[in-house]
Amino acid sequence: MAKPSVTITIAGHSYRMVSTLEQSTLDRHAKQVEERLARLAPGQQIHPQALLLVALSLCHELEESKTALQELSAKSKKRIAGMLERVDSALDGLDENAEPLDDSAASG
Repeated sequence: MAKPSVTITIAGHSYRMVSTLEQSTLDRHAKQVEERLARLAPGQQIHPQALLLVALSLCHELEESKTALQELSAKSKKRIAGMLERVDSALDGLDENAEPLDDSAASG
């Protein structure tokens, strides 16, 4: 089944495309691009190369976000591992009923 084409408008130019994204999502993304273009050249006509600059800027931010997410994930895994070690250590001295192990009963 063919995917429906959608049209978005950026800087006064319409772009027709096929996408699995909803029209509202594409419109929201197009609005973000337009906002960045406006910041890049406020009150001026948009040069086609400005789209390239915005695309590169968005890619850079995405890459930074991915790196930050990977770092956060690694920190979280390390903290969870540390907590599990402390829990395991605390449970080492308890029996299945969470009662302290009696060393004299275990040796007798």
